[in-house]
Amino acid sequence: MIRPEYHILLIIISYLIGSISTSIIVCKYKKIDIRKIGSGNAGATNTVRALGKKFGAIVLFLDILKGALPILIAKFITPEFVFLPVCCSFAVVLGHMFPIYFSFQGGKGAATIIGTIYVIFPTGAIICTITWLCVLFLSGYVGLATIIAAVSFPLSVYFLADTNLIFFGFSSMLLILIAHYENILRLLKGKENRFDKIHIFNKNSIFKRHNF
Repeated sequence: MIRPEYHILLIIISYLIGSISTSIIVCKYKKIDIRKIGSGNAGATNTVRALGKKFGAIVLFLDILKGALPILIAKFITPEFVFLPVCCSFAVVLGHMFPIYFSFQGGKGAATIIGTIYVIFPTGAIICTITWLCVLFLSGYVGLATIIAAVSFPLSVYFLADTNLIFFGFSSMLLILIAHYENILRLLKGKENRFDKIHIFNKNSIFKRHNF
């Protein structure tokens, strides 16, 4: 049995791992402050705006990876309990959103939390990913895709997972919705930025150009 103080230590380490803001680091390498460009959000979507798809994909992968890593460790330590992985999940996401290394100015946590979900409840993570992709291609709005994917997660937990994950499902949804409240307001006002190139109904989308 692992002593309780080691559980607390892993939760703290999870926060510190989450605080490694990959978008800030990658953009700083290219001599760009991501927090002063576009939406000002230190995440993969804004990195695409600042540096293009290649660097955005790198940031997305690293954010998902840093979300998964502490949860893998937690599940290895306590494979029979979900409490420690869930606590580490929230800690790593909060680290991403409020990184101690970067004046507590981070991203919105969507990619990082999906990394944790892939370890804790892979079926729900797959449903979220498919939902996100479908809404993104149909609407062109990354924010809307993330919001609807977040709402789909507790539903997948309710119908497909153990009851001990229900709190995690709804708490994760609320965390993402709160982090995206500005996106929600912009969507309601019709001012949200749209990625026309991946919007299948836009005449300039990559799908139209390649006759998909």
